[in-house]
Order: sequence, then structure tokens, then C-alpha cells
Amino acid sequence: MTYPIDDARFRLAAARRMLYRNGCDSGVAGHVTVRAQDAPECFWTTPMSSFEETLPTDVAKMDFSLKVIEGEMPTPGAMGFHPQIYRARADINAIVHIHSRHVNVLVTTGELVGMYNIASLCFHGQQVLSAALGAGPGRGADALSATLGDKLVMLMPHHGAIIVGPSLERAVIRAIALEEAAACHLQARSAGGTEITDTAVIQSLRPNPLLDRLAWESNLRRLRRSDPDLFADLAP
Repeated sequence: MTYPIDDARFRLAAARRMLYRNGCDSGVAGHVTVRAQDAPECFWTTPMSSFEETLPTDVAKMDFSLKVIEGEMPTPGAMGFHPQIYRARADINAIVHIHSRHVNVLVTTGELVGMYNIASLCFHGQQVLSAALGAGPGRGADALSATLGDKLVMLMPHHGAIIVGPSLERAVIRAIALEEAAACHLQARSAGGTEITDTAVIQSLRPNPLLDRLAWESNLRRLRRSDPDLFADLAP
């Protein structure tokens, strides 16, 4: 089977590869999902595996009851909070959950990402802290959509972050920016740095869809060189 470049299965596999290549590897416990455009109460996802090995053939479709509609998903329960967020937020079409290194360190402090570099400015006023996950099968994940509210980023104590977006491309680029911003936050604090506080600067450098698109396309070109196996089944 071959996949057009705009197929959700190819885009999802590419998204996970991009996250890996940009320091957002999350072992086998990271998630990336995208709402199915032909069925708004379904989403595409992958079984638990390393971001770097994902292929379009690995991608599965699930409905909001976590029933597998297409493909295989051995651990569907891991996706429990995704349909909750999709139900609550019609504006959201993609969700990224990462346990990347600098985000993981930052969430131990109980702080939001500070405005220490221009990459962080897209998170100004768009972050929230969740409560620590509890014990048991669900570990309190059923409350995550309510905690997220209308924000774009949820920082989870000792458990990484959830990033949502209106498209897969924008959610992924934001997740990469979050890891960069977390790294800058930690290093700037250590060096005695100060945050950007000028409101005009913050407003002028808020989310830019054009830059997000350019960043996605640039990362895709890089993947053609670094991950040729991803493109093996791409339609000409």
C-alpha cells in the first residue's frame, strides 16, 4: 500500500519522527493523535513504541469509546484522555503527549514555562498545571480535559506535558518549541537570566501559522535525508 503525503497515517508517522529528531523522544510512552477528518468522533494513533520507528502501516484508527476501527492497538486504554479532550474542544484536531528531557525536569518544579526566549512566547497565557496523577488504572486522567480548559499546554507533575492544536502540524511544532523553551528556562534560571516582559514584544511574537507551516515543511525535508524508510511507501 502507498500513502499520499497528506494521508493522516503518513503525517502521523512523520510527526513522531520529527519529535524524536528534535529531542522530544518519550520512550514507548509518548502519544500523538489526530482527529479523523472523515469521522470527527474517531482519531488516528499508534501503539506504544519509540517515536523514531513509526511507519504509516503502524497507525490505527479508534473511536471515542476506544474501539479499534482500523489497524491494531494492543493497549487502547493508554489513549483514554484523548477522546475526552476532543469531545470538550471542537477547535482541537491533534494532541501530543511527550516525556521529553527538559520538560520532564521543568515539571518537577511546579512552574510554568517562563518567557526566556522567543520560542516560549507562543505559550504566554496558554499553559496550565495539572494535579499529580494518582494511583489505579486511570490515575485520574479523566480530569485532564477539564484541567486543560481552553489552554494549549498542560504541564503534568513528574509526567511530561500535553500539547494540543488545531492541526497535527501546529501541535507538533508547538511540542518541539515547548521542549526548547523548557531547556532555555532551566539554563537561564541557572545563569541568573531574566524573562521577556515587554508586552509589545510578547504580542508581536505570538503564534504564527506561517512559521509553523514553514517549520513543518523544513522538518519534513530533513526527514527525507535522515529517515528514508518513512518515505518508502509514499505515493509518487
